[in-house]
Amino acid sequence: MTSHAYYEAHKEKILETSHAYYEAHREQVIEQTRKWKKANPEKACEHTLRWKKANPEKNVALSTAYNKRHPDKHRADYWRHPEERKAAHAQYNKDHPEIACLQSQRRRARQNGAISPGQWYWMLGYFGGYCAYCLQPMGKATTDHMIPISRGGRHEISNAVPCCQSCNSHKHSQTPLEYLAGRRFGHTESGHAEGGGMSPRGVRGGGHKAAALYVTSDARDVRIHAAWDSIAKARREAAILRR
Repeated sequence: MTSHAYYEAHKEKILETSHAYYEAHREQVIEQTRKWKKANPEKACEHTLRWKKANPEKNVALSTAYNKRHPDKHRADYWRHPEERKAAHAQYNKDHPEIACLQSQRRRARQNGAISPGQWYWMLGYFGGYCAYCLQPMGKATTDHMIPISRGGRHEISNAVPCCQSCNSHKHSQTPLEYLAGRRFGHTESGHAEGGGMSPRGVRGGGHKAAALYVTSDARDVRIHAAWDSIAKARREAAILRR
């Protein structure tokens, strides 16, 4: 019987014995492990990465617990390797876009208000599933803040409009007027000249069926309707500025 086969056959007993030895000689084991890692950095790194890959949930739990116990060390470690941390964070967001989006929404909600699922679907219905800026059907709807968060805007329904990914990326930290004045879309609004004065509801002819599933008190909020209808005003003013 090979060593691996023996380990698998007596795994529970071996782990129990190892745990008992560790508890009885904790300081000695820690010191020996520290010396081994120092003498074999490459093997130690390889072993750590292999363990993290095999135990992702345990790794996150242990890291979170350690950071809570030692917040100063956690911050100091970040500033010792800022570029590596940023690169790792960017790679994680790229590999897990849905988690990154959720974390961003939660952060904004904590700092600048919140948009409920009901409000989101009602907003999509109000705009009929079309982008608030280019007035084209959205393949994947995103939330844009008319007054950007970076310029003091809030993450709430009266400051949000649905828009396509292209417009969201190009608009960046601009206001609707700044964005519309600096970009031509090369199409007209439902047969009207670019810069026409139609509101989202006028363009869409009544909105999307999904809105009927989410009846909220916001539907009677004149302030929200006025904010959204201001997009049409910005489009008219942008058309004048481009002439």
